[in-house]
Amino acid sequence: KGLEKVKEAFKNYGFEFIESYGNFISFDSKIDSDLSFDFFLKKGIILRSLKVYEMPNHLRVSIGLDEEMTAFIKVLEEYKKAL
Repeated sequence: KGLEKVKEAFKNYGFEFIESYGNFISFDSKIDSDLSFDFFLKKGIILRSLKVYEMPNHLRVSIGLDEEMTAFIKVLEEYKKAL
């Protein structure tokens, strides 16, 4: 349920993502992932960079509880506005 909720948010906010069937999903943050990581971290959301996989703008988010995914989506919306 959380994965579908996040996929829908990515679509709504115009973020490309890598299709996933596991407990995490990766998305293109549209800028250097170090900057994106810092934005989310300051809001209490910890993501993982995919720079090691030569994907400099991508971040990975783990799928958690419904309230955690709601918090992530709220910050994703703020992030979109800040771009």
